[in-house]
Amino acid sequence: MILGLTGAIGSGKSAVLAVFSKLNWKTVDADKLCHQVYERASDEFVSGLKKLFGDKCVHQDGTIDRKVIANSVFSSKEMLEQLEELIIPEFEKEFQKFIADCRKNQQNAICEIPLLFEKNYAGFFDAVIGIWVPEKLRRTRLKELRNMSEDDISRREANQFSAEKKIELADYCIVNDGSIGETEKQIKELLKSLLPE
Repeated sequence: MILGLTGAIGSGKSAVLAVFSKLNWKTVDADKLCHQVYERASDEFVSGLKKLFGDKCVHQDGTIDRKVIANSVFSSKEMLEQLEELIIPEFEKEFQKFIADCRKNQQNAICEIPLLFEKNYAGFFDAVIGIWVPEKLRRTRLKELRNMSEDDISRREANQFSAEKKIELADYCIVNDGSIGETEKQIKELLKSLLPE
């Protein structure tokens, strides 16, 4: 079985992914897949990056300087959109390869993608799990654990569906507002229904 995992910023997607890993599921997240895009960059992709950001975005050894790219897109929505046009097709290749490999090897796997519904990826998965955390708790976590300001949080949220819409679209919901033990208990119960012995 291949599951998709999503939720609003600050909902604890990484923590939930770690529980699945502990339960011997194969896991991957969007950040890792994006890193793989940069590591395995095709000549065409590198050429596109150079057109956008100049030669300075590629080190002398041919590896990509993600810091240069991040600094450029941080202050320019237009540059970010152009980067997404380049990276999204490559990202999709990576996560479709992950899914295909897992299906071929008959491995239970879960793929965490924050913009899963926004980018219409739900159809690639057998089911999608949404993570729910009340907004006040999510914002507190983001301020305390990631040192984000209210403006930072609101800016990030503006580019995503609301937490409520993500849960409405998901097939299953995990409430992650307590201890990791409580979350793990919910996941185990869910897996009992998804994978009956």
